Formats: sequence, C-alpha cells, structure tokens
Amino acid sequence: MKTFRYLLLTLAIVFSSFIGWGWWIGQQTELYQVELAPEIEATYGFKISTPQVRVHDRRRQVLAIHPEKNGLLYQAGFRDNDILLSHQITALYQALYNQQDQTLSFNVIDGGDGPPLNERELRTITLSPHY
Repeated sequence: MKTFRYLLLTLAIVFSSFIGWGWWIGQQTELYQVELAPEIEATYGFKISTPQVRVHDRRRQVLAIHPEKNGLLYQAGFRDNDILLSHQITALYQALYNQQDQTLSFNVIDGGDGPPLNERELRTITLSPHY
C-alpha cells in the first residue's frame, strides 16, 4: 500500500511539474513575442517570418529574418530572408531584449530558393552591444 502511495505522489509531482513548465513556457512566449516584440523589432530594425522550405524530402518551417536597411541587424550582417538556425522565436527576442553589454552570436544560412539547406554555407553573425 505504501508503494502505491509513493507512486501516486511521484506521478502527482511529475504531472504538476509538467503543467508548471507548460505555463511558464506560455508566459515567456506571450511576454517576448506579443508584449515586447514591437519594441525589440523597432530597436534592432527587423521583422521575422516563418516560411516553409524543403529539407530533403520534407517541408519544414524555419525562422527567417528581414532586416531593415541601416538597422542594427542589417549592420551586423543579416541579409533579407536569412534563416536563423541558432535561436527559435522566443529565444531570439529574449536574447535581444536582455543583450545589455553582451556580444551575441547567431548561426544563419541564406534563405529563399536554392540548394538544400544542409548544403548552404553556414555563417556566424556577431552582434555587438549598442548604446
């Protein structure tokens, strides 16, 4: 009987942790992608999109960056339609929002039509702090 109680207690803890983790992810997503996104995009001069591209024999959704001319991301070396490999949407906004005096690095490849994604040149773009 004690073993059954411990099992139920363990399951309750795991289930509660999973629910709490899901809630936290939702809160982070809302904060960065909804509330702070307009400010971050204006500060760094960019927009994002999530186009579908062919990867081998499947289509996958990717994160593409569209920098504004003379914006901070453009000045750092981003090109229109670059596919961001190193960050997902929330992590991108969070890194930019919390940059302060840190140098950020992003792994990108050229977007748009062309060779398969795994055959495109990988570039690392470094974004220095702005003041």
